[in-house]
Amino acid sequence: MKDASASPPLRILLDIPAEYRSRALWVLDHVSTVLGLPVVEESSLPSADLVYSTTPGGANSLRFDQSCYEAGGSFALRDDGGPSLWASGGNDPDLLGGMFRLLTLLDEEAVDPGERNALGIFNTPALPESRRAVLARPLVEHHIERLWSRVAKARPDLERPPRWPGGKRWACIVTHDTDAVSLGRPRELLYNTAKLFARREPVRARMILAGLRHRRRPMGDPYFGFPEWRRLEAGREIRSAFYLFVLPAGVRRHLHDSRSAITDPGIDVTPLREMADMGWEFGLHASIHSRHHPDGLRRGRQLLESHLERPIDGLRHHYWALDWERPWRTFRQHAAAGFRYDSSLAWRDVPGYRAGTSLPFRPFDPEQRRPIDLWELPAGVMDGHILERSSTGSEAGALSLIEETRSVGGLLVLNWHTETANQAMARGGYRDAFERILDRVVSGGDVWITTPRQLLDHWEARAGRGR
Repeated sequence: MKDASASPPLRILLDIPAEYRSRALWVLDHVSTVLGLPVVEESSLPSADLVYSTTPGGANSLRFDQSCYEAGGSFALRDDGGPSLWASGGNDPDLLGGMFRLLTLLDEEAVDPGERNALGIFNTPALPESRRAVLARPLVEHHIERLWSRVAKARPDLERPPRWPGGKRWACIVTHDTDAVSLGRPRELLYNTAKLFARREPVRARMILAGLRHRRRPMGDPYFGFPEWRRLEAGREIRSAFYLFVLPAGVRRHLHDSRSAITDPGIDVTPLREMADMGWEFGLHASIHSRHHPDGLRRGRQLLESHLERPIDGLRHHYWALDWERPWRTFRQHAAAGFRYDSSLAWRDVPGYRAGTSLPFRPFDPEQRRPIDLWELPAGVMDGHILERSSTGSEAGALSLIEETRSVGGLLVLNWHTETANQAMARGGYRDAFERILDRVVSGGDVWITTPRQLLDHWEARAGRGR
């Protein structure tokens, strides 16, 4: 929570059971950052602008619903013509509790354990029907808009500062997961040979031949996509972020881990260092088992920093492989390893907002009852969401998500794999789809396209207002 040293604060009295106070304060801190206004806890009723209470009454009260903070219960979209709300019913939904429920993924407690794979990951059809209906809705932003309408009545003197720099309406970050850099690595050759015999895909033969041809010259390999992305993005005056897979010594390899990496023999990272000097950003694409090893994430970060000779601020897990039953435990590891942010929060199979928000937020630790010193940047659209055979999303769905994000002044994080820059291989059409989606993003001239580091510099300054 923030004090009132920089601008007039919004004062809220919490008339709720003590065990829920830390959770409500965490939500209010997020609200404060999104609105760009200090919010302080008030101790007495006469001086409070709003009262969050188990027994609401009057225009300045907010209803507390205990069920929002607990697993179970039946929640659904409430849409009465204004901002949509996530509620358990009744005429007065809990605006703060609904945000807590979404941001902490409480509705995922209802997923049948049998629907999760060995990594704890599930496809969205496993969710309750009501949650499946709003996979792409930034409902937290809707809750904040409804809350602001109550604030404006109670405190007409307060004004919200612009959310994004330069008068932009919304923001976008372009990112790339680097799952492969060389078709000539032994694991890549074996994988494509197996796919050739199992699926009879002619493209696999081309990939094998290309790998053999470039085995001793990996810098010219079709999967070393950095120069092509640099050319494409520089032409549009865009800088993106690449998440690079590395496997620290002693960390167990998973079957689905990347089969080639920038740490492989023959790879010269000088072009990546040059890109970093020109504004591109690099982060860690954490291996699947890295979170199971003591200090595995820190050692992955240090290994990448030693190769790039540049600081690493953020990460995204390969296969989105957090601890999805207790995600806060992985977030704790991120903070302990020195990361500033993570961007692994996404649906597996469709575009959308898994925590009900497009905006950065600090995860909550329900065991320690406090926020974690880490920013989460929710990922909205991945190439696989709309182009892989196993996905149920569509390009039309991605375009719809763009409009939804723009309408709430949100943040869109795009995620396209580095190797898709070459469309002659197994990812035909992926780069074309990226360019169509990017054209839609920039079409209104109202978007701030930036990197994670620059966005968080702005967001942390905003979070510090009033401190």
